[in-house]
Amino acid sequence: MIFKDKITDYVGTTGEYTDAQAQRFIVDGCYDVYKKIIQTKGYDEGLKFGKWYDISASITDIDETRDILLVKRNGTQARIGTAANADKYTDTESIYYASATDPLYYMLANDLTLLPAPVAGQDNKFLYLPEYSISNYEGTINSKVQNFPSEYYEHILTYATVKILELIYQDFISNQEDAELSQVIIGRLDRVKMQYQELYGIQQQQ
Repeated sequence: MIFKDKITDYVGTTGEYTDAQAQRFIVDGCYDVYKKIIQTKGYDEGLKFGKWYDISASITDIDETRDILLVKRNGTQARIGTAANADKYTDTESIYYASATDPLYYMLANDLTLLPAPVAGQDNKFLYLPEYSISNYEGTINSKVQNFPSEYYEHILTYATVKILELIYQDFISNQEDAELSQVIIGRLDRVKMQYQELYGIQQQQ
């Protein structure tokens, strides 16, 4: 699948937009699709959108990191806690104590703290929502979004088509161009918006 070819087919109307705009809308669509998949299919399906990061210390800087989806300590999923109870997590007498069989993590400012502290050689990592990027938008080699599940490519291309048609329509309105063609564009925009919702099993009210 070549993204540029698909976008051209999906837009299917006159109007100016750049490859850079189309690619930006595709990347924006990755995050919109993620949110809608969480809402319609649940947390487990949302894990497909993540990327693993190895943890080597108890405290990890997550300043440049998007949503944390899952944290594991030595292969065991860690529960999430709060910074307000930080002292209790290391108190062996506390019911909140974080043990090797019941690990825990919490976030404070730009740091993620995993308890008990990770041990070298163990499988310690977190799954996070990455910054997506497109490769081979146009050409003869299949396009790809790094770390994004390919089964949802149609979703992101449909999202981008909606945004491109909105851009073209606003351009026609602001420049007071052909009113009849503007109506053609708005009709196509409405249909594509409906198609985007239907990809999630959402039926539009008549």
